[in-house]
Amino acid sequence: KAERKAERKAERKAERKAEAPEPVRWLVLVRHGQYNYVSRSKVPGWSEAARLRWDDANALTKLGREQSTRTGLRIAEIAAAKNLKVDAVYYSDQKRATETAELIAQQLAKYEQPAGESCEQGQAESFGFHMDQMLREGAPNKPVPGTFDPSERTCHEDGARIEAAFRRYFHRPYPEQERDSLEVLVCHGNVIRYFVCRALQIDPKAWLRFAVFNCGITILRITSSGSVSVVSVGDTGHIPADLVTYS
Repeated sequence: KAERKAERKAERKAERKAEAPEPVRWLVLVRHGQYNYVSRSKVPGWSEAARLRWDDANALTKLGREQSTRTGLRIAEIAAAKNLKVDAVYYSDQKRATETAELIAQQLAKYEQPAGESCEQGQAESFGFHMDQMLREGAPNKPVPGTFDPSERTCHEDGARIEAAFRRYFHRPYPEQERDSLEVLVCHGNVIRYFVCRALQIDPKAWLRFAVFNCGITILRITSSGSVSVVSVGDTGHIPADLVTYS
């Protein structure tokens, strides 16, 4: 009797799963806010300590912080409109991206998650908050047309890393996923443009043919069948026109 009861329960669960719509993965890609650009040549040395000093100098400006806050609010609005839970925020370990992600997370922490999982202001406890060095800026390849000419070594090193990041984040929902998910990636312009080209299966060397402004929002939708569609690229509608920048 108990075995039959368990079988009926499993059958009902399977029927509900069959009737439910297939889950979708929503990826929200955000370019960092405006920052104080400092040339790498201004910081001598090629050690890790020198790289960190240079990276710290490339911090967000006051405007960049405002852009980031507005972006966090906008992502919360998008999640609310689609009744989505924010599952995670992943971000590059470079200063400008880290600061942008922290400001976005502060706004998302105020968002009342559909499952009732809200948290205290300024904290990111209701969703994952993860740094990922693979999301660093770089040159994925030599773009066509060749208005930018990175070295072969740079393309070899950066390209392998950025491609690995693409494969990490761009995949169909896992078989056990039962609801739509939303993940935010805060990174850099070259990385985002390469991701879009790869996701649409177009020539990855075309990444330099379009622009992504500071705190522009790019949204992609991935279905269980593996179908990918781009909802927006570099959207800055949440930022007043006089505050939109490219740096």
